[in-house]
Amino acid sequence: MTETAYERITAALRGHGCKVVERSGQQASATCPAHEDRNPSLSVTGGPDRVLVKCQAGCDTDAVLSALDMSAADLFDTPKTSSGRDDWTPCGHGIAAEYRYVDEHGELLFAVVRCPRKDFVQWRPDPTAKSGRRWKLGDTRRVLYRLPRVLEAAAAGATVYVVEGEKDVHAIEAAGGIATTAPMGAKKWRPEYADTLKGAAVVVVADRDESGRVHAAQVAASLAGVAASVTVVEAATGKDAADHLAAGHGLTDFKSHEPPASEPAAVPAPAGQRQDLAADGGFWSARASLARIHQYARARRAAPWATLGVVLARVVAATPPFVVLPALVGGHGSLNLYVAIIGPSGAGKGAAERTAADAVTVGGITTASVGSGEGIAHLYARRTRQGIERHTDAVLLSVPEIDTLSALGSRQGSTLLPELRRAWSGEALGFSYADPDKRLPIGGHSYRLTLVVGVQPARAGGLLDDADGGTPQRMLWLPATDPAAPDVAPDEPAGLLWERPPWPHAEFGTSRVVLSVCQMARAAVDAARLARLRGQPGDLDGHALLAQLKTAAALALLDGRPEVTEEDWQLAGIVAVVSQRTRDQVTATLQHTERERNRRRGEAEGDRAVIAAERIAEADVKRCCANILRKLDDGEWWPGSKLRRAIAARIRPHVDEAVQLLLDTGQVEAESIDGGGVRYRRTGTGR
Repeated sequence: MTETAYERITAALRGHGCKVVERSGQQASATCPAHEDRNPSLSVTGGPDRVLVKCQAGCDTDAVLSALDMSAADLFDTPKTSSGRDDWTPCGHGIAAEYRYVDEHGELLFAVVRCPRKDFVQWRPDPTAKSGRRWKLGDTRRVLYRLPRVLEAAAAGATVYVVEGEKDVHAIEAAGGIATTAPMGAKKWRPEYADTLKGAAVVVVADRDESGRVHAAQVAASLAGVAASVTVVEAATGKDAADHLAAGHGLTDFKSHEPPASEPAAVPAPAGQRQDLAADGGFWSARASLARIHQYARARRAAPWATLGVVLARVVAATPPFVVLPALVGGHGSLNLYVAIIGPSGAGKGAAERTAADAVTVGGITTASVGSGEGIAHLYARRTRQGIERHTDAVLLSVPEIDTLSALGSRQGSTLLPELRRAWSGEALGFSYADPDKRLPIGGHSYRLTLVVGVQPARAGGLLDDADGGTPQRMLWLPATDPAAPDVAPDEPAGLLWERPPWPHAEFGTSRVVLSVCQMARAAVDAARLARLRGQPGDLDGHALLAQLKTAAALALLDGRPEVTEEDWQLAGIVAVVSQRTRDQVTATLQHTERERNRRRGEAEGDRAVIAAERIAEADVKRCCANILRKLDDGEWWPGSKLRRAIAARIRPHVDEAVQLLLDTGQVEAESIDGGGVRYRRTGTGR
């Protein structure tokens, strides 16, 4: 006799360990498998050709079926056999489980289907399709699984478990917890998912494999500073959360995620500070090379992130200039990399540079200090009686203090910052002087340039003021501090000897070797470019994805590979998060300084006239004030970099003091610029 749907469901419930109480006819009540249920809340009612399942506690039917590893087809006595049958999938293996993703209001967006052979496919509702399903997501909005309940939990500051896969979500729900996952498995986390978990106490459950650790590190980095707290754990038994709970462990029995023995364990951040799990968790343990650099930095009492930044800059400097990124937007992309080491004076830029040189030996590198924009071309060539002679292909610029770069860049008519921006993109260098004997052209992608600059947070205004030009957006901002440094330094490991990877053949018709880039990175860059091309607002500032791609390429080259993999891209995403967070902290420091100025100005309101008269007595400062006020007479906002360049060179050293005085006396007002920097306007002249 053929099994009815009612018999199939009740048998599955019993097999799952649920208590089933049958009444007259085809009616039963059972404990629900989709949540922790002591009193039977699930009703099961058989009909002529199907069974109805309803959880009185609010679990939807899909959740109940997923917990039983069943699909909607199991609700019918005889599954449909038409072309629109519920169990058809593109892989042809039927449906083992179906997980539905809904929006904030519970409206279906798409579904993930697990086939018996553990293949995964996705569909979205489409009324124009014969089956009502379109087996391709296209540009369908992606959201976290169980979105409504996750949003509710985050708003209440409750604990939310972030796991890898829908099966783990249901396992945690059955144990009484709230859980979610990103669709499509490991390494598919998107930055926009973080906002869903704002305010939640997040527990990231890492799968106990390489990709699981990288995925957990990416999630943790994305949530740093967004969630109320972030903790990374792993199963005490088995590979994942489902294995852990199936073995009889509880939600409080997950064990702390431990880095390898070569990497010191993380030190929890003090209360009120962000948990930097990306810095001390899965990122450093993702690869042996990263773990070695981390241990080497701590053994030398140098900051790990700063050391890594210098290592990557050195690896890129040692890579021939003919090696380029593919032409994803416009022409080929350059590997040229700029790193800003952030910390107070003496915090450790020099220590990071010395440590990086010993930790990873890359061979001889030409280093130089920065000068004028015109002088950059002279780093690579000189003009002789016989013509132009190229003497160098690669240079690492080392700038101890940002003041040097800011002062040179703010000179009247200075071309330094624009020339550095061109070099970052690998564009042609040199200037078209009228006298051909003065020209020193350096062809595009014929040179390699990397830059390492030390930045004191309180003195970064000159660099951030050039946000309108895009200079700060092109840099990796990495901290020169290590808040989790151990009391006892670890043993110093052996250094690494970098070997150039075997370069693939040059692209046809050129002498350039183009690195292979994974589809994930290509799709991200293309999507961002398409949005900008259409005039749509984006979440990332200019050059952010190209900077991430350069970092990914540097990580690949560090490991001796001429191709950028998905893991390289994901790890570079963590570096990008650390960079953005560090830059935001610098901006916050400058804004705090500005607020303190405003506070002091308010306290000194009554003495303002006296203070102004006493301080303007100095002739050069007074002249500079007058110049600034004349420039600001147009009532427009002037970026700090533009205002500085507009002042005569003789009195320009007094610009900062003059601006401070005009702010103190209320004659000028200031506000922060998106992306960093400050702009100014004459008080009362706003249009």
